[in-house]
Amino acid sequence: TELTIRAVSGPNADRLVPRSTRGLTRLAIALPAARRAYVHFPRVVAVARQWHVDPGILLGRVVAHELVHILLGDHDHATSGLMAAEINPRDAKPPRLTVTEAESIHKALSQSADARGALRR
Repeated sequence: TELTIRAVSGPNADRLVPRSTRGLTRLAIALPAARRAYVHFPRVVAVARQWHVDPGILLGRVVAHELVHILLGDHDHATSGLMAAEINPRDAKPPRLTVTEAESIHKALSQSADARGALRR
């Protein structure tokens, strides 16, 4: 299964990753049906600087979050952890998946591998 996560900047970035309607800074958007996500790189850097955190760590968290959205489709946000709707960039502990989220990812990846194997036969 092919998927794409693209860090975008420049004139198309705001079009591809629109600002949130809830007053939050949207850092990325996943399009699970298209197996694609876009990360607004300038916003990630700006938020990292605002919170005095390493932009690479924040970027990694955002990419991981969007990857789960792509893998699990229309997965709802959790109240905490990696799949929370809001990131706390200063969280000392790395965000984690719940057991259920991890199992769902394992199942999605296993089904994808089974489908590829069936195509080769």
